Amino acid sequence: MPSPTLSSLILHPSDLTAQTVIRLPLPIVEGNRDYREREALLRRMDEILVMSGVEAEFMEQEVHQERERLEKGNVPLTDRQRAGIQEYAKQTLRCTIARILSNESHRSFTTHLAESSLLQWFCGITNRGVIRVPSKSTLQRMASEVPTEIIEQLHRLLLTRSAAVDADGASVLGLAESVDLSLIWMDSTCAKLDIHYPADWILLRDATRTIMRAIAVIRKHGLIHRMPAPETFIAAMNQQTMAMSGASRRGRGGDKKRARKRVLRVMKRIVRKVQRHGRRYRDMLVKCWAETDLSRAQAQRIIDRVDGILQALPAAVKQAHERIIGERVVPNVDKKLSLYEPHAQVYVRGKAGAD
Repeated sequence: MPSPTLSSLILHPSDLTAQTVIRLPLPIVEGNRDYREREALLRRMDEILVMSGVEAEFMEQEVHQERERLEKGNVPLTDRQRAGIQEYAKQTLRCTIARILSNESHRSFTTHLAESSLLQWFCGITNRGVIRVPSKSTLQRMASEVPTEIIEQLHRLLLTRSAAVDADGASVLGLAESVDLSLIWMDSTCAKLDIHYPADWILLRDATRTIMRAIAVIRKHGLIHRMPAPETFIAAMNQQTMAMSGASRRGRGGDKKRARKRVLRVMKRIVRKVQRHGRRYRDMLVKCWAETDLSRAQAQRIIDRVDGILQALPAAVKQAHERIIGERVVPNVDKKLSLYEPHAQVYVRGKAGAD
């Protein structure tokens, strides 16, 4: 049964109000600018949740769902149950928002919540002699038990209220200017790719691993051509990558450069053999895939994977040769940073520790 829209709910009069709890004021903290900024942010979030009606709508939805469930068994919803549902719904919404703003895991946030009177105030956690905060499992359940449809409806409600103005033309949310919903703002910031540091010789290792693992899969499914075991090529390349790392850390000047060039030449010989075996097995799979127990789609997936590496590998070898043996600079626009993310580009953002 689909969840009802917030505008279509028929609510009981007692559902429209929630018990207000008188709480002690927050402690005054001086000398910490970061704390003051965090306090101002949470106070503003509190105002938006209350003034927009998002929090009230969310609590009403939870009460409505529980009332419908009880009515099926002809059981009335008591005032105490309603107050408990509203309190839990408020904590669910606010704890989820606060955890996202804190950018913490469920485990670390529950500890932070137990220590911080500011977070306890925002999340609606009362101090009745004993402070009871949600556990990490409860926080995770809070974040997952709210239906996506309700979140979308609350989001639309917040956007609508952000554009609304009162009789004097002021924003009902207290914004400096009401939001113009006819404008579309886009975040065009480039995202950091989930790839290892793009050293040139690492690309040769990646190519060797991918092609040899594809060959191992083909051989496992019945197509075998005479060649050394694929694992020996991976082991040989791993040995050279460790030698390259050692050459980069040890030695001085000319000795270091000569060692790196010597290792790269060995890598290039391994890669040439890997290319020949990869192309041979790729062609054999194209012609004889029906003799294996692979489906056509599975065989094509392996072929496409090998084709992608074989097409990109010459450029990777040339780039490594130019930079390590030729000692020439390769422009950023011409660099190949990943064999698996061909769109990867270098962007200098000017941030410390984040090239």
